[in-house]
Amino acid sequence: SSHFGTMPHEGLRGHGGGKGTRLRRRKVGSSTTGPARSSARPPAASLTEELTPPARRQRACRQRASPKPEKRRRRSGRKPSWEALEAMLAEVVEGIGADAAGEACEGDAPASSAVGTTAPAIGSLDLVVDDGDVHDVPDGTDQLTGKSERIPWCTTFLAALDAPQRALLEQMMARGLRWSTHYSGVGFFEVALHDLAAAFGKQADVVVSSATEINPRCRQMLQAHVGPCRPHCLFRDLTRRISAHAKTHMREVLAHFRQELQQKTISCMDRRKATKIKEEIVEEFMGALDAVMLQAPLTSTDYCYNCQQPCEVSQHMTGKLNPEEITGNAAGSTCTPWSAFGKRMNHFSTIMICFCAWIAERCRVQEDIIFHECTALHPSEKLFSRYLAKDYILSARVVCPGQFGFPARRARQMMVAVRSTPLCKSPADLLFKPINTSVLDYFIATEAQHEAHIVREAAEHKSNPVVIRDLLTPCQEKILRGYEEWLRNQGPCTGPFLFNVTQNCQFMGGGLAHLPCLLRKSVMWAHDLQRYMLGQEAMCFMSDRNGIESSPWKEEVVQRMPEVELRSMAGNGMHVPSVGAMLIWALLSCSAVDSERD
Repeated sequence: SSHFGTMPHEGLRGHGGGKGTRLRRRKVGSSTTGPARSSARPPAASLTEELTPPARRQRACRQRASPKPEKRRRRSGRKPSWEALEAMLAEVVEGIGADAAGEACEGDAPASSAVGTTAPAIGSLDLVVDDGDVHDVPDGTDQLTGKSERIPWCTTFLAALDAPQRALLEQMMARGLRWSTHYSGVGFFEVALHDLAAAFGKQADVVVSSATEINPRCRQMLQAHVGPCRPHCLFRDLTRRISAHAKTHMREVLAHFRQELQQKTISCMDRRKATKIKEEIVEEFMGALDAVMLQAPLTSTDYCYNCQQPCEVSQHMTGKLNPEEITGNAAGSTCTPWSAFGKRMNHFSTIMICFCAWIAERCRVQEDIIFHECTALHPSEKLFSRYLAKDYILSARVVCPGQFGFPARRARQMMVAVRSTPLCKSPADLLFKPINTSVLDYFIATEAQHEAHIVREAAEHKSNPVVIRDLLTPCQEKILRGYEEWLRNQGPCTGPFLFNVTQNCQFMGGGLAHLPCLLRKSVMWAHDLQRYMLGQEAMCFMSDRNGIESSPWKEEVVQRMPEVELRSMAGNGMHVPSVGAMLIWALLSCSAVDSERD
């Protein structure tokens, strides 16, 4: 059967034995007892006409064309008061340990995050500079991470390397890294690159030459970054660099093959046969798309939001400052077409045009390292093998934050291509070690800024509270109850941590939720729950880049979100260690290839 959940043919199954057909088969001499029905049965002629397959097909199509009711609904009539919400939250936090409310627990990980060994102390590595100039910002504070004493994931990964590997990595960082990014959201790759550069201090030479991001809120957060990993030029959308004629041609190709797939699978009841048909059509579709995309001209300039004028795009990707410099590109693809919870359009989604434009640009620019992040179902290996297998070594790994100590399971596929010979051997297995961390490591704002912002939001909302439970679907309520039960069984919490759960995130211990909650100082306050359920939900939409327009709280929350909140939420920040691990592997791969060539 086809995976297209919105195609018209799905409503046409089984039209030979419906309820109306049984009504027409009533015996002539049969009679019924009891009171007569109030509604008169339609005449036989009209009934027969209504039950013919063509008429039924038209009626099904009309019903499908009508707008569907909203799945998210409010409970009718019930509006709990602020006191009722506080009473509900008091039950949730019962047994958590209110005696720890006055103490801030810096540096402790959540109880459920103790996976494996503890990270080594900062300063145990020779690569970390302890002279106070590591970050080179006022007051010794790193404005990007809000931390000046520790970079836990970097030290753990660097400690996992042996002395020769560590020396090679230091040499590669000193040679100079020149990177560009596409659709990194709030900057998951920029943060990882910043942390790695900070671990080496002044020895590292890192430049993020350009970034391309379509979401305006994410562009604001990229502009809020500081240091060398702030993009020099900030562009809007990659597809703007494709000619209008080429984009029109690609949309026509997409529509043609989508229709062909529908026609060939509409009457196919054998799943294996339908899958084979789909694979054949996908192969034909990719061939037709290649003929258009790989030959489509790309414009050399685009509007830059940092410079407030058109800037050259190609010079940021191809212009090396020195021949020893390492160039790279990192990108993230929208996972909606490949999600098991979506329409599963896969290759036939319009997102495919954007991905092909990105891969075509990589084929022309030929960076030393190419990085791609998406959901585990994305066919990155097949697509990269199709376009880049000749000149690159490919490595795909499915990783989740739980492998690095963050108490969450959210698998993501990290695809890395290194331009080199097949003689390279990967030390990536050494890097996947758990780290002792907390969610504060993924925040950009300092804890003092968080405290001031929470107090201000509490005073603003207490007079007119918004009860979030009224906005939940029954399924979400069930999930939240399961999370609350799991939370009560955890015992006293040793530190603050955040649940970023709107993107199908499963937490260790069986706690599932679709609503973010903040536990601060072992007590869940009403305004904390309220603010962060709204605010972090909006930021999770932002990290998806496309979902923010459909957010039910867009007007109420996103537009009035202050700058400190924009700077504080790290979006996909819990994937930063995963990105950092693959980045270290890619740099070591380049160094290994250079030694083989010599």
